[in-house]
Amino acid sequence: MEDITGTVTFITQQNIPSYTYSSLYSGDYEITITDLFDSSEFVDTVTISGKDSLVIYKNVVDEFCFGEDNGSIALSVLGGDGYYDYTWSTVSNSNWPKGRSLNNIGPDEYFVTVRDGDNCFIEDSVTINTLHSTPIVSITGNLNKGGSITQTTNPQVRACVGDIVTLDAGAGFVSYSWTTVDQLNAWSTQTLGASYEEGFYVTVVDSFGCSNTDTAEVFYVQRPAVYASNVNSNIGGSYQQVTSYIEGSNEYTGFNSEPKPYGAADRYAKMQFIIPAPPLDRRGTNRSNGY
Repeated sequence: MEDITGTVTFITQQNIPSYTYSSLYSGDYEITITDLFDSSEFVDTVTISGKDSLVIYKNVVDEFCFGEDNGSIALSVLGGDGYYDYTWSTVSNSNWPKGRSLNNIGPDEYFVTVRDGDNCFIEDSVTINTLHSTPIVSITGNLNKGGSITQTTNPQVRACVGDIVTLDAGAGFVSYSWTTVDQLNAWSTQTLGASYEEGFYVTVVDSFGCSNTDTAEVFYVQRPAVYASNVNSNIGGSYQQVTSYIEGSNEYTGFNSEPKPYGAADRYAKMQFIIPAPPLDRRGTNRSNGY
């Protein structure tokens, strides 16, 4: 027996009255039967017709930026009886829509089984990847204290009244978009001067169009002021007691756990120092009093 339209090779069967070939593909087959007695031959052809095997063609779109979940898979199926049922699954989820495509999906490996009306089926898998990672943005606070500059990446930037605070979103992005909690102001520069207490938000976009955000809060506190009193309080005749009061506050209020704003100087610290008294003149008067 020979496969006329294909490449299948069959083993010759001898000295048997009949033989059955099974599991044949669609196509034309030539059968030769030889009489072992007189070597006469009988030749005939047989055509086996059937539906074509199922074949899957895939159109895959990866997720563009990390976290966007905008990947997709679209299938085209040929063969079988023309009626197709699709079953999708992943390792963690088997409840996917039954259709030839999946849209708005994230990175994962997706398995599909396509079955036709004759219950013939084919299985395949598709891996969705992420093309571009999320850009990394971290606001740096630059504090200028009379020419001395310090930097901090703490999301809460604390400064004294009179300091100059500059927020920097970092270089390397194609666009910057700043705003505040009240959304009354907007900036589009890499850096901005934060001259008042507020929460600042920035969104950066890289060259691929992927974005990320970061936040920083700026707080200003009043510089402490020192007041001295009771300079002439004598203790034992040899020492004087000086009582100082420091006015100013960095304590927290109950509103968003924020420090009290500029001008909230309602906390006093009392400090007492014992210092040697100045020498007395001939009259026994403390010279520091000017008498």
